[in-house]
Amino acid sequence: SDILEHLDRLDSIDQLQLLQDMSLLAKAHYISYAEIIPLIERLAGSTSHIVQTKLWEIVDTLDMFVDPDSREEGLLKVLADRISVSNVERLGFAPRDGESIDDKLARPICIALSLYAENKRTIAELHRIYEQHKDDIVSLDADLRGLVLKCEVKHFGNSELFSGLIDAYQHNSDALFKNDARAAVCATRDVAQIHEILKNFKCADVIKPQDLRMWFA
Repeated sequence: SDILEHLDRLDSIDQLQLLQDMSLLAKAHYISYAEIIPLIERLAGSTSHIVQTKLWEIVDTLDMFVDPDSREEGLLKVLADRISVSNVERLGFAPRDGESIDDKLARPICIALSLYAENKRTIAELHRIYEQHKDDIVSLDADLRGLVLKCEVKHFGNSELFSGLIDAYQHNSDALFKNDARAAVCATRDVAQIHEILKNFKCADVIKPQDLRMWFA
């Protein structure tokens, strides 16, 4: 409680170190992850990208311990929404003239948290951005491209986009774009599309054997 009371006096480096120390203690089973939640909530409004990145990492770790569509997953998504909502409103979805490096780097992290939380406004805005660029998805802002594509595949069941991303992954030489395509494809909830992914695991022309481990990450 002492730490929480004086948290505002710490700079972003110290806040990051505190989050790091607490998460390591939880991983080592010295404390429960539940003990970190008050700290996470207090740091939710941080404008530092390094703090926001660590918050996302902790949420991502916690996600490994909850079952899909469970009450626990729902509560984790509520927490992710609390962490991200003020910063998403503050930063918006496009770069602004004169914004700080922290804001530029924090934007995709905060939007990723909001997308994980299935925030309706975030989903709608990412879909709007996709509609504007669907004829040339490579032209999407690289900082948000992966999130836009993931949102479209997961929440709008875009089968044409799914097939196009598989093809783009196979033939595009841009490593960053290939990563975005892979992450988006793996976000599908469609059973037939999941079967297609599994089938491609055995097709070296689509997914090279040395790249398979990335599809399980």
